[in-house]
Parts: sequence; C-alpha cells; structure tokens
Amino acid sequence: MKKQMSRMMLLLLCVCLLLPLYACNQPDEPSSEQASAEQTSTQPETQPEQTDSTEQTTEQPPVEDLEKDWDEDGVLKILCIGNSFSVDSMEYLYGILQDLGIAQIKLGNLAIGGCTVNTHASNAKKDTPDYLYYENTSGTWSVTEGNVLSEKVKSENWDYISVQQASHDSGLPNTYRKLPELLSLLSEMAPDAHIVWNMTWAYQQDSTHGSFHKYDSDQMTMYEKILTTVQDKVQSEEIIKKVIPCGTAIQNARAGWIGDTLTRDGFHLSNTGRYIAALTFAQTLTGRSVEGVTYAPAGITQAEQTLAIEAAMLAVQTPFAVSVPTAQAPKQPGIEDLYELEIEFVRGYYHACEPGGRHWNRIQGSDLANQFYSTQIFTKETLPAGSIIVLAEGWQYRPEGWIEDAALAGSLRPASTNTAMIVIDELWWGDFNYRAFNVSKTPLTSLLDMSEEDMQPIFKIYVPYDPAQESAEQ
Repeated sequence: MKKQMSRMMLLLLCVCLLLPLYACNQPDEPSSEQASAEQTSTQPETQPEQTDSTEQTTEQPPVEDLEKDWDEDGVLKILCIGNSFSVDSMEYLYGILQDLGIAQIKLGNLAIGGCTVNTHASNAKKDTPDYLYYENTSGTWSVTEGNVLSEKVKSENWDYISVQQASHDSGLPNTYRKLPELLSLLSEMAPDAHIVWNMTWAYQQDSTHGSFHKYDSDQMTMYEKILTTVQDKVQSEEIIKKVIPCGTAIQNARAGWIGDTLTRDGFHLSNTGRYIAALTFAQTLTGRSVEGVTYAPAGITQAEQTLAIEAAMLAVQTPFAVSVPTAQAPKQPGIEDLYELEIEFVRGYYHACEPGGRHWNRIQGSDLANQFYSTQIFTKETLPAGSIIVLAEGWQYRPEGWIEDAALAGSLRPASTNTAMIVIDELWWGDFNYRAFNVSKTPLTSLLDMSEEDMQPIFKIYVPYDPAQESAEQ
C-alpha cells in the first residue's frame, strides 16, 4: 500500500512539472477583442495638414499586386457603386486610361442621386431596381434605368469595385453603420474583385448645399472630417484594398493658382474638377503615372491640364493631407492690349446633343431656358487662341461645342465652369469647330429680371484683333 501511494505521489509530481512546459509551447491566440484592439492600433493616425509638394509621403500599400491581377487578361474592368459624385469621378476616366496605353476597358457605374452607404447595403439585400447604370466600353457613356445592384455586380468579372459615401454624410462617422454589411455582400457577389473606396471632396466654400451646415459651412472643416472618417471607418475594413483620394486631389488644386473654382454648382465638379478626379482614379488603380497624359476633355486649357495632373499625382503620393502644387498660373496677356468683343446675348441655351437636327437650335420658352442667356456661335477665326474669357463672381458658363454638322455625343459635351478668367489655347478648342456659351447664375436662378444689357459686364470676351476693323474689311 505504501509503495502504491509513493508511486501516485511521484506521478502527480511529474505532471505538475510538465504542465508549464506544455503551455509554453502552445501558439498565442489572442481573443477576438484583443485582435480587434491590435488591428485598430495599426491604423494610421495622420491628421490633416498642409504639406509641401516635394514631400514623399505614401500612406497606402503598393499597387503592383493589384495591377498584376487586372493585367492578366489585358482588360481593365471598373465598376463604381455611388451617386452623382461617382458620375463626376468617372466622366473622363476612359480617355485617360486609353492614353495610359490600356486598350481594352470596361467602365460601369451604378448610381442613385444622393445615395448613402446604408441605402446601398439595403438595396443589395432587397434587389431594389432603383439604379441608373452608366456603361462605357468605347469612349462613350450610355445609361439605362431600373437596374438591380446584385445583377450588375455579378454580370462581369470586375477587377475593381469602387464604393463611396453620399457627399453630405462623407465626414460623419455615425453614417457608416452598414459599411461592413455592404462590403461583405459585395465580396460574396464578386469574390475576385478588389474593393476600393472613392474618397470624395468637400463643397465649395460658398456652396448653398442644404447639408453644408453639418460641417459649419466651412470647406476645410468638411475636408478634414472626410479624412478622419475615411481613416477611422474605411481603412479599418480589411476588405478595402485601396483609397482613391479624389477629395485630396481637388483640395490640392484649390490650393494652387486655380483657387476654389472646381464645381459647377457648389458641390458637383466642373469640367476641370472631373478631369482631376479621373486622373486620380487612373493612377491609383493602374499604378501608372499620369504625368505624361496628353488626353484632356474639350474646354481644358494647357495650364489647367498641368495643374490637374500635378494635383492628382500629389494626392496619390500623399492621400491624407493637402499638398500645394507648383504649377504656375498661365501668363495673362494684358487685356489692355486686346479688344473687347461685342456679345450678342439671347435668352435660352444651346444643347449640342439634341437629336433630329435640333442641336444647332437655341432652346427657349421654358422655365429652365429662362435661367440662361446664350451667346452667338464662334469659330476658331472669331475666337482664336490668345483670346481671354472673363466671368463675374457668382456666375458660370458652359462652353457648348459642335464638331462639323452632327449632333454631339453626350460624353463629349463640355461641363460648366465658374473659372473667373481663362486664356483660350488650341487644347481648349480640341476637336470642336464651333463654340458658344450658355451663361447662368450659380446656383441656377431665373434671369427674367435681367436684360441683354445687364449681361454685358457678367461675361466678357477679349480677342487679339480689332472686331470693328474685321467687320469693315468684310
């Protein structure tokens, strides 16, 4: 009996000695709470700040692996799920991608005006047929109504699916509640796609948008809140592979010579703004520098193109801080050396895309038409390179254009701009043979109380020849 007791005591002693050694050899497996805390601690904590354009800060993972994936079949396929801001971001993307040497491109955009992340998530579950679907496979956008999110996501082997928040909620963290759910649903629908985030822009400082008050009606407050919200709520999602810093690219350009003139209504982008956003999309997703891009939409001047490219490149380099571009303002010829052109203002507007031969006609008589005054039609001879357009504050114009006698494709129609002064060059003319201008207030307001004479100081054109002498010689 004593021997048995001694053996048991010896066995217990061995077990006690071996247990700690066993435990020390087991792998560490932190609890889900610990793992979450560790993940959160690795997120960047960069605060918005103004930086010099020479700073080489990159706060995103390299794009090489993403490029290899889409380049395998030689076709770049990008789908956006958004709203009117995704329409702005993608408008000129096709032409830039072509310029970068990508021959086969398919762009899609599922959009509902003002649509939020939470609504996209609900629509993805319920298959709500509320989406406009924009598609571009040849350089021209087409659009259909009544589309279902899940059907379009599953319809193609997309390389990238871009998601974004509605602009009015973009800097409000508590509005991202259903983002994880939306990302999970998209991953199930398109397991091979890289899901990326379009970080949109702050409103123009004088914007009259109804939700601007959420940001104290201050542009930099809105921009900074967008940055911190994306860093806290978006970058913490492992499914998000890349942030497209369109908002920073726009803010960079605003810090340059062009100033706060990149929207057409205080929040939707102008021609130049759309170009900047598309350049940012292109470099972020392809990994190819846009520095040598020559494509530009009609109405963009050489000086604007130079600034746009630099603003986009700086944003990709430093996504979460403003970098001031070094691009110089165009050298303005002295207006005193030019001749003011007589503008023939008529109430109404042109729409060069109108079918049935109506693309030359001035549209008049409607409430919308009464919000515009339009000018006569110009040629390259009557509005040559070196001419200057001067616009009063609080106004905008669309530089309508025609190529020969055909109606214009919708994707080629220039957007409105509120740039105070531009110098016309060959790039501004592009492929157009004729131009005219639809002039309106920002935002659109009836002009019934204004006469043709009242419009004269609002929109002026100066040309490098004497119109009176030209008229006399003819």
